[in-house]
Amino acid sequence: MPESTLAEMAAVRLSVWNSRAAHPRVVQMELLAHQLACQDYSVDILRHLIDIEQASRPCLASFQAQPEINVHMRTLIFDFAMCCHTRLGLSTSTLYLCFSVIDRYCSRIVVKSSTYQLVALCGLWLASKYIDRKPRVPSLRALQNLCCNQYSRSQFQDMELHILKALNWSPCNAPPHDVFVDILLKNKISSLSYKGLHLNDLKYGSCMLCELACFEHVLAFDYNASAVALAAVTLTTHALRLSVDGQFVHYSSMLKDANLQRVCDLVLRKLRSRNFPSSFKLKYLGQNKLESNPILRSLLEYELMIAPPIPMQAVKKPAYASFSPSKTGPCANVSPAPSVGFQDSFTGNSFRSPRMVAPPTPCTPSNLSSGSVPKVKTPSLNLSPGTSNSGKHYEVSQAKAAAVRPTMFRRNDSKRNSDIMEPDFFDMATASNKRAR
Repeated sequence: MPESTLAEMAAVRLSVWNSRAAHPRVVQMELLAHQLACQDYSVDILRHLIDIEQASRPCLASFQAQPEINVHMRTLIFDFAMCCHTRLGLSTSTLYLCFSVIDRYCSRIVVKSSTYQLVALCGLWLASKYIDRKPRVPSLRALQNLCCNQYSRSQFQDMELHILKALNWSPCNAPPHDVFVDILLKNKISSLSYKGLHLNDLKYGSCMLCELACFEHVLAFDYNASAVALAAVTLTTHALRLSVDGQFVHYSSMLKDANLQRVCDLVLRKLRSRNFPSSFKLKYLGQNKLESNPILRSLLEYELMIAPPIPMQAVKKPAYASFSPSKTGPCANVSPAPSVGFQDSFTGNSFRSPRMVAPPTPCTPSNLSSGSVPKVKTPSLNLSPGTSNSGKHYEVSQAKAAAVRPTMFRRNDSKRNSDIMEPDFFDMATASNKRAR
């Protein structure tokens, strides 16, 4: 296509946008016509979206078979993707679609731990191209700055092409969660009553729960986005009803399906743990406490009404089973040991993992320095007299393993720890996504 034709089309498109901006009434009429058309065909649209999401679900068994990545790394990568999404100022649907692209790609292709971050950034890039306006699509330079220039331009382009081929050139056909939330709220398909509640508050709380549910691998792999959206709308409606009218209604009275009740139970369990990702807390709370967000406070109060806290005297500390390599395999469902500094949600006592005896590395947080690491005695070995050399070798190896490595210089662009994310990551100015002319 010649450049003159492209220039003429750009001029026409610019004149149309200028005319619409000069007449806000026209924009309101178009929005009203769009809502009426969607309301007439809402049931057909919902059935079509459900059929699409059935064909675009990721596979949990394939993800668990990955040799280098696991569920914990998935949480950290999603945390990083949510940080980048917030800094770039992209739409809500872009975040859900990015999570879907990452999971579906990891369900088909073996991903190395060194390229997992590149997959996340390319998934965010593709989702932004599909949903956001063209001026909001981040440039390659902006994506390189987000990952501290760990990947080159050619690596981004090759990974984007590889994702498109792996997902059969349709990476963005999975409907995001907020699409189902809009249909449920604006067209009143469900049996919930929204009288006296603001739709913006309902959508805000529902999208908040959907984002939180994406970090839970059970909800992301085993349940559809429509079921998660319906559970989020149900819980948000009952929570706001409790805070506005003081009327408590259990969600099980409105849901007759056992699977939907299971989804609500999992979402409430995520709320009950208070183990929110750092990007989620900084996005919705900033430096404030949980009670600073009124919608989140309503959800937490409703969760307390569902399952009141257990007294500390009646709770015993959980006993964690030891890992047995003989009974597990690469695809076995093994409950991971609690991470360092794990906070018990019932007793309030901090549980420290035995992994803390490892010497600090350049990426070790400052609060886990060698001075704060507890010393664990090595169990004595009953060696026979004929195995003295092996015993000496064992003691030398243990002494080398227990030796503290010298602290290395940390660069400013070193990898951050998601558990102790610096507030400066969000306090910075919004990342520029403009392309150089």
